[in-house]
Amino acid sequence: ELIVKPLTCPFRSSFMELVSNSPQRPKVFMSHAWSTAWKTTIRLLKFYAKQRFPKLTPADIYIWICTFANNQHDLGELGGGLMETPFVRAIRGEECVGTVVVLDE
Repeated sequence: ELIVKPLTCPFRSSFMELVSNSPQRPKVFMSHAWSTAWKTTIRLLKFYAKQRFPKLTPADIYIWICTFANNQHDLGELGGGLMETPFVRAIRGEECVGTVVVLDE
């Protein structure tokens, strides 16, 4: 609400559509608790990535995060059947090899 929506409002797009030149195929799907501080979430994701993908650089590990991947101005694609949602499409993507859950404290 405080960062992503104001930045993307003029474009009515997702954050990723705004900042990326090409599709970002997720290697990991992240599920998280909204109550977790962003700084903590990033720290935990860095730890996870280092453990899970020790030979890859951070630039090679795309992590799907709904706040950035979904268009926060048009959540219509969240309706309909479960299998058509962006969440399931990300998890079932060809390059997605895992799911990480970030819980609150």
